[in-house]
Amino acid sequence: MNHISPPIRPQRARVALLIDGENLSSAHAGALILTSASHGALTVKRVY
Repeated sequence: MNHISPPIRPQRARVALLIDGENLSSAHAGALILTSASHGALTVKRVY
């Protein structure tokens, strides 16, 4: 009996971005998100 498996998709790394908002300028927030997303899927984004 032959079984054909579906193609395996490569998984993207899961990235958590945790930011100390007290020390972050809003001018840099977008760049941080874009840079973090380039390393994988942003699954957690929190500003404390």
